[in-house]
Formats: sequence, C-alpha cells, structure tokens
Amino acid sequence: YLDAIVAGGPSINLIFRVNGKSNETERIAVRLKESFQPVFETFAQRRNVSSVSQCKFVFDGETLRPSTTPEHLDLEGDEIIDVMVTEAARPAPAAQGTAIQSTARSAVAAVSAAIQSTARAEATAVSASTTTTTSPPVMITIETNRNQNKNPRQKKWKLHDTSLVTKLKTDYTKYYKSKGCKRVKFYIRNQLITNESQSLRELGIRNGDMVYAIENGRAYKPM
Repeated sequence: YLDAIVAGGPSINLIFRVNGKSNETERIAVRLKESFQPVFETFAQRRNVSSVSQCKFVFDGETLRPSTTPEHLDLEGDEIIDVMVTEAARPAPAAQGTAIQSTARSAVAAVSAAIQSTARAEATAVSASTTTTTSPPVMITIETNRNQNKNPRQKKWKLHDTSLVTKLKTDYTKYYKSKGCKRVKFYIRNQLITNESQSLRELGIRNGDMVYAIENGRAYKPM
C-alpha cells in the first residue's frame, strides 16, 4: 500500500465542472504522478455516463489526454477542469421524457453560445491596439519561461490585464520558492521590465504572450 502511495505521489483535489455550469461539479482526488485515465473513469461513473469517450476534459483551453499527469501540468489542487458531456450521455428520468430532453438541449446550447460570445469578446478586447487604461479589465492567460528552459510546456498564469507586474512577481516567487527561487526579473520581447508598478496592459502584454523569468541573478540571453 505504501509503495503504491510513493509511486503515485501525493494526492490533490481537482474540481470537474460539467458543461460550464458552476452548480454541476465533481470534486475528485488524484495523485500527482498518476495519469488522468482512472480519474476520468471515476467522473463518468459519478455522472452516470456510459463511456469516458462521451466526455471532453479541458484545462486552460487545451484538451487533456488520459495519459497526462497532474504533475506534468504543474497542478497544485483545486484547479477547475471543464468537462463537455455530449447530450446523448446525459440521462433524463423516463417519466419526464421529451420535455426534459428538450430543456437540457436548450440549456447546453445557451451555455455554449454564452461561452463562445465571451471568448469572442475577450479576444477582441485583448487584440485591439487602441485599448485604453480606462477599459474594463480583461482576464488573460500568459506563460512564464523559467530561466530560458526548453520545456515545450511552460507555467501558465491567469491574470487581469490591469494586474501589476508586482502581482505576477509575488505569485511567481511564491510558486517557485520551494524550487530555489529567491528573486526574479522578467523580460518581454528581449526587454527587461524595469518598472514593476506598470500593468500588463501598459506593457503591451496580451493573451498568450510568453514572459521570460530569470531567477537569482542569472544572465538573460536575447532570443
């Protein structure tokens, strides 16, 4: 038993949100070094879904593969995994029949339309070069490359574009403290960010951008 725990590593809890509905979630424990396959199967059983293939698991906009592990994604616990369950896989009581199925289809369509509308609005706001500091905050996802490593997957952060660089610095240092990070400087487009009281928007950092994090006085090599 102890060997199994060591092999799988410590466990964390993840929140699985069904079709974008905050009131339809499943909290499931998973070990950091184990693949998502058994967790996907547990979710399907809890939701009375006949097959895992009828579910699409998404994190940070990317579809999760059953062979991926939480450790590979740098998950710490309580992250939200969105699950799109096909209409055919969602059972309805027989007594309710067609009326419930019709209502369910309408609800799923409404959620899908709302998600697509929100995504288009955020993409437009982020890409517009004329955005001013008076515009409402927009949630964006950026990546940090730690010490110019070659890993194809980098740590992702979700922040408002009005967040200050000091916010990113605090979160980054806290996250990598156990891995030896004592201080860090950020570079964007080969330029050192010297004024950390500026916002991401003011620095022109947009959704999907890569920020290079250079720790503990290391030298930055222009890309």
